[in-house]
Amino acid sequence: MEKYQMMDFNPSLPKIWLIVFLLMILLILGFQLFLIFKSADQSPKKWVRSILNILFSFFLICYLLQPVWESDQGSDPVLVYSKDVPSSQIKRLRDSLGIRKTLSVEDYQGKGNPVYLVGNRYSNIELNRLNGKNVNLVKVEEGLFPEYLHWKGIVRKGEMQLVTGLLSTGKKSLLELKIQDQVLASDSIEANQESFNLRFPVQVTGRNEVNLFLNDSLIAGINFFAVPPIPKTYQLRFSFPNPEQRNLNRYLEEKGEKVDERIQVSRASQIQSSDEDLDSLKVLIADLNQLKSRSVRAELANGTTGVLMINSGNPESDVRELNELFKTDFEIKRSGTEEWRELESGIEALPYTFEAKKGQKMLFENSVAVQDLGTMKVGMSLISQTFPIYLSGDTAVYSKIWDEILGELIPDQLSNWSYDAPLFSDQIGTLEYNGAENEDGFSLIGSDTIYFQKDLVNPFTQVSRFSLAESGWASLSDSVEVYLYGDEELETVRNSKNMADFLRGNNSNEAMEKLNSEKGKISDWVWLGLFLLFSGLLWLEPRLNY
Repeated sequence: MEKYQMMDFNPSLPKIWLIVFLLMILLILGFQLFLIFKSADQSPKKWVRSILNILFSFFLICYLLQPVWESDQGSDPVLVYSKDVPSSQIKRLRDSLGIRKTLSVEDYQGKGNPVYLVGNRYSNIELNRLNGKNVNLVKVEEGLFPEYLHWKGIVRKGEMQLVTGLLSTGKKSLLELKIQDQVLASDSIEANQESFNLRFPVQVTGRNEVNLFLNDSLIAGINFFAVPPIPKTYQLRFSFPNPEQRNLNRYLEEKGEKVDERIQVSRASQIQSSDEDLDSLKVLIADLNQLKSRSVRAELANGTTGVLMINSGNPESDVRELNELFKTDFEIKRSGTEEWRELESGIEALPYTFEAKKGQKMLFENSVAVQDLGTMKVGMSLISQTFPIYLSGDTAVYSKIWDEILGELIPDQLSNWSYDAPLFSDQIGTLEYNGAENEDGFSLIGSDTIYFQKDLVNPFTQVSRFSLAESGWASLSDSVEVYLYGDEELETVRNSKNMADFLRGNNSNEAMEKLNSEKGKISDWVWLGLFLLFSGLLWLEPRLNY
């Protein structure tokens, strides 16, 4: 049973026009009453006519003011579903939840609370019917497609791209990211596992279109844009020449990277392949003896952003000394009695593994650890040697190993433009600009103009919330593009995002205040009936003899 609590008014006219019409009605009513009571007629007609005019004016004023009232919502829950949900599943859910009333979203008229909403496939118009209701989402199987995906829409070449998502398969499965036949990253997920993470170094400048496969079946396209990298210099510092350092140097130079190599063969002499003072990010790769040397310690204070220690001779003591040098907290444990530990990728590592800790990234089955210290990243590798892979001609595997390690040592290089992908057409997205060049506060994206607002904390950061109808690649500036997914792309992810945005807004403080009450109003048909009735009575009254 509904309990009425409070009355309010919800006029459809602007305030100024409402006041004008109300004054006109009161003036006309006052003039009519003046004429009625001024007449010499002393019969009951005078009072009947006055009452009819007053009631007609009263109902006309009420119609203009549109009175509404709040009442406690009925406590009967309702199960609402979309047309694509099978009837057998609806019956099972109704029985398991103990709900008697079930309606399709097309037939739902706002009665019943709470609302149990089945699935994610609803348009914005359908979801608007549920505003102010206590909505409980009932998930259904979406098939072998992800319900959530996230990655960076704009990155720099050489940076590590991270694709995260949620996917229910019901069995052990293999996820792979591929460009054509090349596997960039893979992850084996268990039957009861939903989340996954896929990391890979970005190798191509410009448009990147990567495919996500589940057990060799294409389930999603991952599109992003890569801008050119910030120049880097790799500083190789070793106490003696060795094939690992020599082949790494060759590989980096073949990639077009700048390499500064120095081999300290004795206290008085060294082998040096470059003496340029390069104005770029500096990544230092060295053995422990060189890291402890005075010359290398001086170089560290000169803008080095990443350090990697390799060629460990005694891992247990080397870890302790590395921690003392850089105030890191790496910790290892022995994994067996063998001399070497073979990894899945086929490379050999020392028989130790790093203990996973907060703030540290683990690579290659915990054989490489990288810790972010804020001003620089410090890493240590227990991999014994990778040069045999390079010499065998398998440069793809060698490149994958070193690109992943070096990608973790490079600091996050913010592009001027950034956004969280995926972006969908006809949905609100957020684009961020970091820099001082966008002084106008707007930018063209495709054929549309979007406007930015400055961040209150950082004046060099500008943010735009926008929605575009177009899909596909759209130019953002002379050298950057964004990708907007259309209606038929990543459909399950789009539906989940749409639902999440609705629930977030519906569960805001303002909406929560309305959950326990709903507004009622007098039907327009009632108003029409009252106007016809009293118009008829006002017309009929003078013609009656009483």
